[in-house]
Amino acid sequence: MKQFLKIGVALSALAILAASALAGPITGTWRGRLKIDASRARVAQTADLKHRMNKAQQAPFSLTLNPNHTFSIAGTGVPSRSGTWTTTGNSLTLQGSVNGKNIGAPEVYNLSKDGKTLSMSQRVPSHNIAVTVVFSR
Repeated sequence: MKQFLKIGVALSALAILAASALAGPITGTWRGRLKIDASRARVAQTADLKHRMNKAQQAPFSLTLNPNHTFSIAGTGVPSRSGTWTTTGNSLTLQGSVNGKNIGAPEVYNLSKDGKTLSMSQRVPSHNIAVTVVFSR
């Protein structure tokens, strides 16, 4: 019985070390930028819309990934939010929350092989606009 307990404690310690090693390289503050491809947009691209899209693409924002698996996104031109994060392979999943309750669909980012960028692309079907979010450090 004591032997099984020792093995269990050793495996738990190994799991904690592995989780810490995975959390280490990705934690910290990442600079964000937004890319919008409206070349196939279904809405008329008025001068005002073009101005707003250009402004959004130039607005600074950041993602902070904390070692306790919480995150925050803040900056100009993006909605500030916070929540929890998880990783699986080269994917980072952000789940926003308010008062501990999940909100919206999770955002899934791909971590580049060199570990220097996180990116996510999605289409806005109602307007046929492609939006790409890239975080780098």
